[in-house]
Amino acid sequence: MSSIEQQPETLFTQDEVNAIEGKMKCFYKLRTNPETKKVFDATAQSVRSYEDVIIRVIVGGETVEVAMKHQKERQIESTV
Repeated sequence: MSSIEQQPETLFTQDEVNAIEGKMKCFYKLRTNPETKKVFDATAQSVRSYEDVIIRVIVGGETVEVAMKHQKERQIESTV
């Protein structure tokens, strides 16, 4: 048996890695900015709310109206 040396394949070129790193730095700056942090947090909360409604409808078998009603009640309780 002979072993053939193979060069490892890379998933990304160095330029692509540099571009990703730049985007990550930019995202981090946006995320730590107080004004944009509020937007990110509000968006994340909206996504969680919609996911909860979808799960209640698909898994729980509730209607969309009932699931939305429960979600609104939960939002009111959390603000009180």
